[in-house]
Amino acid sequence: KDPYLFAGGMRNALHFDWNADGEVFSFDSDMEPEFGVPWYRPVRVFWLPSGADLGYRGNSGKYPTWYEDSLPPLVEIGLGSPVGVTFGYRTAFPAKYQKALFVADNNYGRIIAVHLKAVGSGYVASSWENFIWPKSLYGGPRGSHNVTDMIVSRDGTLYYVIGSRRA
Repeated sequence: KDPYLFAGGMRNALHFDWNADGEVFSFDSDMEPEFGVPWYRPVRVFWLPSGADLGYRGNSGKYPTWYEDSLPPLVEIGLGSPVGVTFGYRTAFPAKYQKALFVADNNYGRIIAVHLKAVGSGYVASSWENFIWPKSLYGGPRGSHNVTDMIVSRDGTLYYVIGSRRA
């Protein structure tokens, strides 16, 4: 009954999650047809503070990341198709991964661990790595490991679902 806009300017961020401090993070899509042109913007991981504007204005109409009123991404991943997002807090993984933000890429069938660090009143991505990926990430046949979503269960297991439009 009382909706309000929390943050805007994303192209196609399908999921988001909160970190332990109550801050919101997401993974946003690129414009695939623009790959190779100067204004192409890769898939990106964001911190979403209240009032954030991430610069997307429809198709090629987007703010450059250097505009003062547009929040830059924490990290640019490259080509991909963002889907699920979750933090690893409740997992039984090593400590490094328990604090990671996991983002799923449907196109390349991978789950990426993004390692975040609080800096001042915001966050930076100190690094990112492919955490789960198919045997042949970029050269092999696609469609057999297309991650669509993921969740951490109460017992600390990371479950993920695979599927695609082609399967």
